[in-house]
Amino acid sequence: LVNEKFFDLCGSFGPVRVGLCTGDVSINPQAQLICCTAEVLTSIALREGASARIHYVVMDEFHYYGDPSRGAAWEIPLWRLPQAAFLLMSGTLGVNTGLYQSLER
Repeated sequence: LVNEKFFDLCGSFGPVRVGLCTGDVSINPQAQLICCTAEVLTSIALREGASARIHYVVMDEFHYYGDPSRGAAWEIPLWRLPQAAFLLMSGTLGVNTGLYQSLER
């Protein structure tokens, strides 16, 4: 999914403005737009926190938020990147009032 979005964004904004960072590949990591895995974003959030130059985050597959084995990768950036605005997406999350209230706190 990350690679697919990388190529889509390269087509829309040009390859000079878009980077890709996964556990295996790093292409143009200083670009204005970075496509990365949740785990890479978590690593940045833990390392740099509020000083990270991240202003907007679009996170897909947010239904993993509550997953005991993978949820931290979706949770940590929310708490460690207070300067960022988040768009949280999931095709399978459904209505979850408790989660929404937790995120609003």
